[in-house]
Amino acid sequence: MDVESLLAEAEGMPYGEARTALTERALREAEAARDQDLIRRARLELTGAYQLGGEQAKSFAVFSRNIADHDRDPGGFGEWELWLLLWQYKWIVGSMQRFPEIPLRRALDGLDDMERRYRAAGEGLHAVYARRCHIARHLGDREAAEEWYHRWATTPRDDMSDCDACDVGGAVSYLAWTGSDDQAIELAAPVLSGDMSCTSQPHSILETLLLPFLRTGRAEEASAAHRRAYQIIRGKPAYLGDMGTHLRFLALTGNEARGLEILQRELPLLERPPSPGAAGSFMAGAALLLARLEELGHAGTPIRRGEADVPVAALRASLEAGAREIAAAFDARNGTGERTRELEAILAARPYADRLPLTPAASDGDDFEEPAAASAADGPGEPPAPGAGASSPLTRQEDD
Repeated sequence: MDVESLLAEAEGMPYGEARTALTERALREAEAARDQDLIRRARLELTGAYQLGGEQAKSFAVFSRNIADHDRDPGGFGEWELWLLLWQYKWIVGSMQRFPEIPLRRALDGLDDMERRYRAAGEGLHAVYARRCHIARHLGDREAAEEWYHRWATTPRDDMSDCDACDVGGAVSYLAWTGSDDQAIELAAPVLSGDMSCTSQPHSILETLLLPFLRTGRAEEASAAHRRAYQIIRGKPAYLGDMGTHLRFLALTGNEARGLEILQRELPLLERPPSPGAAGSFMAGAALLLARLEELGHAGTPIRRGEADVPVAALRASLEAGAREIAAAFDARNGTGERTRELEAILAARPYADRLPLTPAASDGDDFEEPAAASAADGPGEPPAPGAGASSPLTRQEDD
């Protein structure tokens, strides 16, 4: 099978191991043929496969080789290929902050280089401001995050902007982080109603809103958000970190049995996490859930991990220690204590209610149909076609 056919077949597959393996094969075939056009195309496709298939660490080298090729021969990249290369820079910058072994200076330099390349290509800076806001939030720098959010919200959208739904999703996440729960829920309305959707929405926003819904007394919305979002991400490595939020939600609403079902099902994904950041988020949610089970008298209940049955108390201690180790690594990299403070707040959280009914019946949610938009790909943030809308959906926040 030739390279073109391999790439075409891979493109029709959901993101995951099979698609990635086929794309890797296409790249090997292109390299063997020394066809630079196909090599470049296969690398672009493989960067996406690694990012959206839950193997983000592997994407750095492939992306860097395409960047090096572009700098050596800019004319070798067509208009679409250059657009996609610049688009993928957003993924790379976002991923760099999720790996504490990558020095902070390198991550910040990567963002500066992304901005330089966007300017050189005549692109707008809407997406750059969004990434700067996300990194400031990661560092716990609230003043900087607020400033970059303002620039993001007031800068017109352009061809490098995330799709409308993901753009709103990022803003909703920021507002929830600041405690502006009502504002976050209001901004999410077009996505929740189905007016906006993509391969990572609405389930990403629904996960983000689980705790804001609880904090604002919207119990039914919280329950529905969990059921709908978890059914979409179930079993998908790229969403390991999001699963941690679902476990937190279940621990805080008296749904420990449901949480235990999900933990047992998804625990094997922790053996190959997409990033340390995702692993830490999953461990934190799982540790909180297991602590609740201990409080309820189930410390000795066995949970299958690998080839062994591990008691709840022992697994809780192991995952809690793992989450603290990852948080400490981030804090050492960032020169702050933000990740540890956030983790300790998660572990110390107390239930919002004795039990929040998960209606309809909280089995595995198999009676819920996955939205068509989300079934097209199994990972977050697949790029839309160039030519995104010109006005930012975030500007409505300026009215408040």
